Amino acid sequence: MAIYAQLGRAMAARRTSLGLTQQEIADRIGVSRASIANVERGRQKVLLHQVYAIARVLALKSITDLVPATLPKPDTPASVSMLNIDPDGFSEVQLSDLERLVRSALGPEKVDAPR
Repeated sequence: MAIYAQLGRAMAARRTSLGLTQQEIADRIGVSRASIANVERGRQKVLLHQVYAIARVLALKSITDLVPATLPKPDTPASVSMLNIDPDGFSEVQLSDLERLVRSALGPEKVDAPR
């Protein structure tokens, strides 16, 4: 969800700099004001055609002005962080395998319990 939060922050900053309201953006792209508010807070996913419409309404040259150049790294699973290892040394497949191993050994209730 980190990519949606980044898109929302970029969208809100650009909208504010142009002096536009959420309602004005919503009206121009055909969604509700609540949807725009949720997108700006990173709580709502956005369809690709909507990203293009948002970029157009915000007078941006490209949708890349709204999204990061690279995808953010996924959150480290709780089970992996319990092992006190550096996740940067592992691929996503390896991290997934580690998570499954820890969950099978400890059970999900121990992994998901607050620390």
